[in-house]
Amino acid sequence: MVAVEVHDGGAGIPASRLEQIWEPYVTHKAAGTRLGLAIVRQTLLAHDGAVEVESAPGEGTTMRLLLPADAPPHDTRGVHA
Repeated sequence: MVAVEVHDGGAGIPASRLEQIWEPYVTHKAAGTRLGLAIVRQTLLAHDGAVEVESAPGEGTTMRLLLPADAPPHDTRGVHA
């Protein structure tokens, strides 16, 4: 797996809300589409990846995006360089 980790020093997410962050239209912010994290998670799952989150109030949040390092070969028939 290849991991990309992003950390912010924001307010953090209470443990009671962590599972909800993946649901479309759920947010505790005033603005936005409320789809961002749901789209991120579905995109990673569609590519045999995963996303992990660690967060604590007052300490910020860390998101870890995981994707397979060995992707299957692409079908290049009909593709000209």
